[in-house]
Amino acid sequence: MKSQLFLSIGLIIAGYQTAKAEVENNIVITESIDNYTFIPDKQGSEIVSIKHNSSNTFMATRAPGAALDYVFYDTFTKVNKASVKAKGVKPLYQSSISAGVFYDDSKICAVPVPLEEVNKPVKAEFETTSSRPDLEPFTFLGSRYPIKHGTINISMPIGFKDAIDIRTSNFGDNVSVSRGPSSNGRDWTITIDYHDMPALESPDDAPPARYIYPSIQFVGRFADAQELYRHLHTFTTEPDRDPESVKAKAIEITADCNDDEARITAVYDWVHRNIRYVAIEHGDLGNIPDHASEVLSKRYGDCKGSANLIKAMLNSLGIDSRLVWIGTSSIPYDFTDRPGFATGNHMIAAAVLPNDSIVYLDGTVGLADYGLYSNGIQGKQTLVENGDNCIIGRVPVQDPAINDDVMTLELTLTGNTLSGTVTGSLSGSDKAALLNRINESAPDKYREILENKLTRRRKSWHVTDATLTNGAPGNGPAILTADLKIDNAIRRTGEKQYLTIDMIPGISTMQFNKKDRKYGGWIGFSGRTVTKATIKIDPTLTLADIPAPVTVDNKWVTANIEYGVTGDTLTAVAELTIRNLMVPLDDIDAYNSDIKRIAKAFNVTFILNSVTQ
Repeated sequence: MKSQLFLSIGLIIAGYQTAKAEVENNIVITESIDNYTFIPDKQGSEIVSIKHNSSNTFMATRAPGAALDYVFYDTFTKVNKASVKAKGVKPLYQSSISAGVFYDDSKICAVPVPLEEVNKPVKAEFETTSSRPDLEPFTFLGSRYPIKHGTINISMPIGFKDAIDIRTSNFGDNVSVSRGPSSNGRDWTITIDYHDMPALESPDDAPPARYIYPSIQFVGRFADAQELYRHLHTFTTEPDRDPESVKAKAIEITADCNDDEARITAVYDWVHRNIRYVAIEHGDLGNIPDHASEVLSKRYGDCKGSANLIKAMLNSLGIDSRLVWIGTSSIPYDFTDRPGFATGNHMIAAAVLPNDSIVYLDGTVGLADYGLYSNGIQGKQTLVENGDNCIIGRVPVQDPAINDDVMTLELTLTGNTLSGTVTGSLSGSDKAALLNRINESAPDKYREILENKLTRRRKSWHVTDATLTNGAPGNGPAILTADLKIDNAIRRTGEKQYLTIDMIPGISTMQFNKKDRKYGGWIGFSGRTVTKATIKIDPTLTLADIPAPVTVDNKWVTANIEYGVTGDTLTAVAELTIRNLMVPLDDIDAYNSDIKRIAKAFNVTFILNSVTQ
């Protein structure tokens, strides 16, 4: 039951497993117990620390094996005890490794649990103390191993019973919650009891953990979102040591701008191009933005640093800019529902315009058009800096068509080959993805990137003389052009000849594997893809028939393909719009069926006959 599930665990456990150990499906936790004790100051007026005692009793069910138990700790959390009832076993302390994080101060304390006899229980125990109760715990119910029975006990002086509580998510019938006074009446207790909890594991295409795993989030330290904001805001009040350097750079990069929108765009683009994003989480530096001048000098920063630089640059130009606290799409609830640190995991900036409209500015998205919001923050609630009381806002949900990928093919069929030109028009996230890939790659990869984008890695498609125009944020879509040749376009069977074009490839990969699946699917992006093909047919051939148009429309995708014939010219237009993020488990069969239908329709085949002489 750790809030940082599975980080580093694979690296550590590998050192303790024997060759004959069956690790995952051979090991169960027969009893898991967690006790959280909220400890007040001497006056009993506020909680000053949280003690956490945990124990897991492991057992190998079929063959000897090796398990691992662990706790995470940091600057504010002390490990008082780490033990396992086995000879010669000592705890291992090392830095934690988090995907996508450049540096943080999280550490892991792990104990190997040797299970040398089948059905013989072995207990591991930990005790930690946190000196930062404002960082209220968030924890999942469960483990990387199945749990037969588990209990979480939360205890506090009874005077805090209306101040501290939990919010629960994804609880099933195997979980119960009770609240009440202790037997002596001095403490208030919350007890979560659960049984038969499967291992917390899911495929990579499942929704994020907080959408699917049972969890509890402690709340109460902050009465509401405004109180949380005021606490977060205290981390941002230290004045910059060198504001003049920031102002000078802002003036320099906006020298040719004629209005505030152009100035905002110029600053936003400059930060994306020149400030490298690195995630740094270290003590209260996990909450304190680096000074704008430091980020400017170092040319790198985390989300807080880039947001602070954007804010400082714009404010130095007389444009009202604020810091914004936000949770990304991996967190399915709002600050107003759960006012706590665990509800947010990101910081961006915002420009507050004279008409009181707010434009959000995420410094971590790389080369992106001004006004484009990534899927990771669309629809998310925001706490916008505003003195003692923040503005509670929400990032707009943009139409999927803002992320537009349109390919136009002008081709002629001669013999067995299609040849002509291909033009691509990329907007929104599709444009940003291309520009960032180019920006992050070696110069000698430039041509290959353009070619792969135009062919979408179809092996029989070959492009030459690929060019890119408007290869920068702003000023509309990026335009790619190239000459195109498609080999082996005709397949012959008897008297008939078949012309096949994969209008939008890769559709079948959007299906979710249903075998042994416990959770729904996660699409994770939205956008529109269109391919328009015009094909002039060889005069020695005639079109026998054209397929019927196909339309699919459900909650997650809309697809359409239709055809036309004018003289010796064939046209086909395929359009696919992807929206929404999560496909519930009960809907996956219907969703997969629609995706199969779309994939078949988009890989279109035309029947051609030879012209009788």
